[in-house]
Amino acid sequence: MRVAQITTSLKGGAGIAAVRLSQALVHVGVDSEIVSQRTAGGRTSLSSKATTILQRFLVQSSSNLVTTFSHTALTSEAVENFDILHFHSTYNLVKIGEILQHAGDRPVFITLHDQRSITGGCHYSGECVQFSEDCSHCPQVKKLFWSQVAREKKLVNDLLQSSQVHIVSPSTWLAEITSQIIPPAKPVHIVRNPIPATTIADEINLVKELRLEEKKFVIGFVSANLTNPLKGIEDLFNALNKLPLDIQRKIHLLLVGKSSVNFRNENISTSSFVMNNDILIENPYAFMNLLLVPSRQDNSPNVIGEAFMSGTRVIGSSVGGIPELLNELDCAAVDTTSPNLFAKAILREMQHKYSRAELSQNAQKIFGFSRIGDQVKSLYQEALRNA
Repeated sequence: MRVAQITTSLKGGAGIAAVRLSQALVHVGVDSEIVSQRTAGGRTSLSSKATTILQRFLVQSSSNLVTTFSHTALTSEAVENFDILHFHSTYNLVKIGEILQHAGDRPVFITLHDQRSITGGCHYSGECVQFSEDCSHCPQVKKLFWSQVAREKKLVNDLLQSSQVHIVSPSTWLAEITSQIIPPAKPVHIVRNPIPATTIADEINLVKELRLEEKKFVIGFVSANLTNPLKGIEDLFNALNKLPLDIQRKIHLLLVGKSSVNFRNENISTSSFVMNNDILIENPYAFMNLLLVPSRQDNSPNVIGEAFMSGTRVIGSSVGGIPELLNELDCAAVDTTSPNLFAKAILREMQHKYSRAELSQNAQKIFGFSRIGDQVKSLYQEALRNA
């Protein structure tokens, strides 16, 4: 059984999850390889970049990502020797109609890292539920492109209904949404994103490079782009500012990600870095007492599993698939757009005593490579038997 994990990029949530799933499958004896858009030098093609830029300025009606139009980079030769094709992110790598063609002669798996594979182009629909029908009046694109979105949605529906296409979701939230638009007898398999085992710290070891002050409670925030409004860093700042002054003075805020942000609070010490870049720290969660995930929209963020595997507790927003991840390990999901509610949750967590080692062990049972690798291996074997 040779399996291709197909992803546009090796970065971002979907790309990282694809790489880790391949590693988890190899861990349990499956011949799994990554197939990506990236060249040996790690650069995206010019045509891919042009498609992204034109879509952003001509098609989208707002800053919300829409990828109705996609460049094709995946060749049939690149995947001809695989028994199963597992697609993760596909934008500017392969078109929806081409995935359907691949499903004509072998099983195809699709992991729903966001809503793109059930809509006519948007990655998160917000309050819009047109994806349950035809996406013919998409609020996220200009009217001139409504017909193209509806045409793309028709291809998506054909793909989801194919008997050779198997659907995977890392969250129950998105699985339930998807179940409403596919045949009743077709299952959506819930598989958490795998997280590699890591070294945990029973005691937080603070390092000079991060300017962490001893005896402070370290609160972390991790995002590839710290200023991405969907990740909710302003909601985090608002909540911290609501805390009593004596509590603020006990906190150190550790920001992990690209771009710079300016948090004006003289009572809370702050440091930031880009992981594996300006400071050689592989596991920033080991330095955190608490991770905050105040996303405005999200499916199943890798950062939550990463924190748990490191023995770090998490507070997250009550959107998408975040609450179900937190509930599994007895952590709080709150309305993080309410500064008062968010601040109260932080206060409660600062008083919570727990074992980092025990939390990490419990997380291993949910996100570990053996657990996820065996689960997906069984799905592949069943699909080949029924092909």
